[in-house]
Amino acid sequence: MTLLAITDLEVRYGSIAAVRGVSLAVGEGERVALLGANGAGKSTLLKALMGLLPVAAGMVSFQGRSVSSLAVERRAALGLGYAPEGRRVFPGMSVLENLEVACPVGPSERRRRIEEAFDLFPRLAERADANAWRLSGGEQQMLAIARALMSKPALLLLDEPTLGLAAGLRAELGAKLEKIAAAGTAVLLAEQSVDFALGFAQRAHIMRTGVIVKSGETTALRQDTSFTEAFLGR
Repeated sequence: MTLLAITDLEVRYGSIAAVRGVSLAVGEGERVALLGANGAGKSTLLKALMGLLPVAAGMVSFQGRSVSSLAVERRAALGLGYAPEGRRVFPGMSVLENLEVACPVGPSERRRRIEEAFDLFPRLAERADANAWRLSGGEQQMLAIARALMSKPALLLLDEPTLGLAAGLRAELGAKLEKIAAAGTAVLLAEQSVDFALGFAQRAHIMRTGVIVKSGETTALRQDTSFTEAFLGR
């Protein structure tokens, strides 16, 4: 069943069309990647899906209803989760407080969800009382993802989660994302790392200057070196 459907989407910064004519879909529990170089339009697209940027044209449908005009909090309530590029945790708040503020449920359910987050990311449990600014880059990324999961999203939007992470931390993060997906959460992943994205996702869309220029199953794309050379400069 289709969870997210985007049709002919256009997002503009003034007179500049940062995303043009983008159409794609994400099914329930599916893992889909958006690949492209810096400035390709990946982050802009995710922000528009979350309601952080207005849509100039086209439609965003989630769980069978149009959400193009809904506010961010309404989209979150319907089941969209978002972990932005650059982590964007609340630096002056503790790890625990970062999770609590993103969990709009009663005390007992909040405790249960936080325990689930700590089971998934044991390092966060160890640093529960530490202010977020004291965390390493990898720990902050884990916190950003855990915070996005507090609302129990049906679809998790992840923007450049491996940015700035060493190879070992990338592998650890990939294992965590596999667990999240295995639990039934669909993931739309925006990434510059080709190897990471193709190793995680089932399908991928390649973006270049705001347009999707190639799409396919990752098993096929992994064997096609022409797309990385042509569109990602590799």
